[in-house]
Amino acid sequence: MDMDETDSHPTEEVARRFFEVVPPLWHSMSYTLRYSGEERTQITFPQMRAMAILSHHSASLNDLANAHEVSAATMSRMISTLVERGWVKRQEDPQDRRQVRLTLTEEGQASLDAIGKRSLEYLAELLSDL
Repeated sequence: MDMDETDSHPTEEVARRFFEVVPPLWHSMSYTLRYSGEERTQITFPQMRAMAILSHHSASLNDLANAHEVSAATMSRMISTLVERGWVKRQEDPQDRRQVRLTLTEEGQASLDAIGKRSLEYLAELLSDL
């Protein structure tokens, strides 16, 4: 016997609605981050997530690749873009010279803060219609 929508559990209904709303919202937010504002401040969600991690502590390329579930080569390309912008700095690990530690620069923190503010404002604007 199939259960129709009126018979579903309230949490299942919330979950169903979540999947109706969140993916389009995520796509809209991602598009806005990538294509709005100055070209220099355009960013992807994975780049923003890497910067957010680095805002709390330094990390190796492998640490970030594991956190994002991508290859080290993919993460290296993403980090290179952030290094070119002056948002992330590569430094030799003092305990292991073979390792490179990544840290967020002051400019990177300021950019992350501005991007976060812009994202919250955009999200608030989208949600204001609800």
